[in-house]
Amino acid sequence: MTPDITNRADLDQLIEIVYGRVFADELIGPFFTQVARVMPETHSPLLADFWETVLFGKNLYHHNIIQKHVELHLKQAIEPHHFERWLSLFRQVVDELFSGPLAEQAKIRAQSMATVLQVKIHTLNHGQTVNNLMQKQSLPPHQKDGTSCSKTVTLADLSGKKVICKTFIPGDTMAPHSAPVDVFALLLDGQMDISLGDETNRFVAGDYIVFPASMTHALACVETARLLIYK
Repeated sequence: MTPDITNRADLDQLIEIVYGRVFADELIGPFFTQVARVMPETHSPLLADFWETVLFGKNLYHHNIIQKHVELHLKQAIEPHHFERWLSLFRQVVDELFSGPLAEQAKIRAQSMATVLQVKIHTLNHGQTVNNLMQKQSLPPHQKDGTSCSKTVTLADLSGKKVICKTFIPGDTMAPHSAPVDVFALLLDGQMDISLGDETNRFVAGDYIVFPASMTHALACVETARLLIYK
């Protein structure tokens, strides 16, 4: 019986094999080798950081994975069958190398991430940028209650996935809580102290945050901020 995913070395092995096949794949390989022009030796450690954040809550990955895929899509369209091919290769390698709860979680979260990325690309294809979606919505007045942010707008609700913008003013907080699915967020402006598990870090405009499923997290606004959330 194969072991479960237990540490960074397992993730490094997983990423090396998955992306060895991805880079060589006739359908999706060119996105990496010809369009994005990424190199395995520099790309793989970032991907391992992402998966260590998602599976182990290490808070290592602060890049905007959504924006990177949007920029790639603008150069060459990423279609649903491209995501399906990536998912197929990812699941195949996970099943070859590992078995257990974390291995299953990795496959579930890969599906969740692919769905979120497709939702973002779908809104882009329909001319629904973050700015014009926000302009179409009527923002409610910010009623500060001392415990939570009260200005929330759903920008899109597609295929069961939502794009939400929350605005905060200094002193606003969100009490410790968790979500049943991975949540991806981008801090559009301002500053926030965000806790993941027992670790708290200061995030500033442009920072990307991964909230792993079932992991307790909390937020405190330091400087007036807007947080874009994909879930």
